[in-house]
Amino acid sequence: GGGRGMGMISNFIGGNQPGIARTLAGGLNYNDAWSRNTAVSGSYFYNNMNILNGSDRYREFFLKNDSSLFTSSRNESRNKNQNHRFNFEIDQRLDSFNSILIRPAFSFQDNTSFSGSISRTTKGKTINRNAQDLSNYSDGNGYTFNNSVLFRHRFGRKGRTFSLNLTQSLNNNSSDRRSLNYNTFYAPVNFTDTSDYITAQERSGKTFGATASYTEPIGKRSQMELSYNYNNNRNNSDQDVVSYDQASGKYVQDDTLSNEFYNTSISHRVTASVRQQINKDWNWVAGIGIQHSELTSDNRSRKQYFTQSFDNFFPTVSIQYSKNRARNIRINYRGSTRQPAITQLQDVIDPTNTLSTRRGNAALDQEFVHSFNLMYASFDIFTFKNFFAGINGGFTSNKISNYVTTNSTTMPGLSDDGVPVAPGGQHTTYTNLDGAFNFATFMNIGFPVKKLKGNLNLTSTVALNRDVSMVRDISEASPSTAYTRNYVFAERVSFNMNIRERFDLNLSGTSTYSMVKNSRQPRLDADYFTQMISLEPTYSSKKGWIFALDFDYNFYRGQSEGYNQEIPLLNASIAKQLFKNKAGELKIQAFDLLNQNQSITRTVETNYVEDANTRVLQRYFMVSFTYHLRKFGQNTMPGFFNIFRGAPMPGTQVKVVN
Repeated sequence: GGGRGMGMISNFIGGNQPGIARTLAGGLNYNDAWSRNTAVSGSYFYNNMNILNGSDRYREFFLKNDSSLFTSSRNESRNKNQNHRFNFEIDQRLDSFNSILIRPAFSFQDNTSFSGSISRTTKGKTINRNAQDLSNYSDGNGYTFNNSVLFRHRFGRKGRTFSLNLTQSLNNNSSDRRSLNYNTFYAPVNFTDTSDYITAQERSGKTFGATASYTEPIGKRSQMELSYNYNNNRNNSDQDVVSYDQASGKYVQDDTLSNEFYNTSISHRVTASVRQQINKDWNWVAGIGIQHSELTSDNRSRKQYFTQSFDNFFPTVSIQYSKNRARNIRINYRGSTRQPAITQLQDVIDPTNTLSTRRGNAALDQEFVHSFNLMYASFDIFTFKNFFAGINGGFTSNKISNYVTTNSTTMPGLSDDGVPVAPGGQHTTYTNLDGAFNFATFMNIGFPVKKLKGNLNLTSTVALNRDVSMVRDISEASPSTAYTRNYVFAERVSFNMNIRERFDLNLSGTSTYSMVKNSRQPRLDADYFTQMISLEPTYSSKKGWIFALDFDYNFYRGQSEGYNQEIPLLNASIAKQLFKNKAGELKIQAFDLLNQNQSITRTVETNYVEDANTRVLQRYFMVSFTYHLRKFGQNTMPGFFNIFRGAPMPGTQVKVVN
């Protein structure tokens, strides 16, 4: 979670999830040359993770008038997951002109989980709308298989090549889930509503793709590439729901929540591009792609069949300048599409939370994303001064956005797609909207300070993100388009000093100011500020002893009441290098010695802002032993070992989700 030390290993093996995790994991890697022309490699990894998580959350929903809906909740969850992952690769050189590369991969996982929450929703700060006690139990398993076969042929003429890449994937996930909802509603008459659903769900997918590519030299400095891509993606989702009937005391089939849904996406794309090396410093690539795709949705339970077709152009431009690795300029632009997920298409209500329902929209279009970036970098090998600057961004046409209906009234209402919305509740479906974009620029200046035997780095970042959604409250006659603009201004100062031959000192400070503007309530700004100051001294003795401290001071302001915190984090370690050439290291680490670690996050969406304080592992100790097999190739193993070395991770995080 928010703690240090195990963040990297969690990310590598089972996904970085919040909470306190107990992980048992291990694996094997295999690399060999079966013959002069055959190279093989493979791996197997097993991971068993048990995560306990708890959090307090405070969410403000923006209404069009001056009031808001506020929801405070306390959440607990338990998640047990084990997975097996197999990977294999065989690279076969057939002759001097032909080769084939085969890469199959298989994974299997089994999961059991429980989640529960107790929440209360008010209009304004004091007017009660509802209270909820929610519990969900789930038991599921699934597998994923991927395979790639790449054939490569090199002709006699330099630069003339042909390749054919065939890809295939299969996946299946099935689960049984029980959802218990105990809801209390206030005004004009207090009453309680109870629901008990058991859901059997199975989702599976099949994908087949093929890409043929041909390259041809044009003169001495240019090359043309022609390619064709075919992709066939088929998914189905089968949801079967039974609900408890209090009159009969039995579970009965609920046809309104059960659904069998199939989705197919087929695309054909032809691409042509030209690459030219103008001189030893400049080169460029320009290309254009034309794609025809068809998206089909088949709701067999409701006998509804929907199909769409799209024709798109995919331009790409890339320009690069490199001068003796001391100066580098890169300019890139590309266009791409995103298909809606099957959960966004399936026209069925998820009964997990009756106060926050969700339903797909089979009429969704695909998104089209324009992305660009510009980067400049320079480094002076004589003065050791460096300068980096960059701009990147993009905008999305037909963005798949949330269509949210809230109910701030005292009476039940209906969303625009006909789903009941309880007092204080909300319903979400999806629609396509324009107007979403992101933009960010950064600059870094670094130079040595000889008198202090150190290096100073100054980094500035400015970012703007705008998201869009459709929002309506039951009390409003019609929906409105809601925009959320998030401005981020960040400054980081870091100073690394080598005070003596064996004593290093790193100092850094990061300040981040975020401004959130919402079109639904322009007067309710959600501005907040974070500050982190870090001190890291390290001493190494001639006999191989290493002593290190890491102190961070985190400061948060501008969040909801109870979420503004000042958090000091102190870590310490003692290590002894062992054996010849110091190949081994025995280390004792102490994390969060002051027992103050917390995880505070802020999430910003187009119709709400949420602050969360999540349970994290506080003071703990670790003993580790590392041995470097230095006889391996220089570039073969270091990245793998670094994963297990426990690189420092921020103890407390603030993130913005758009």
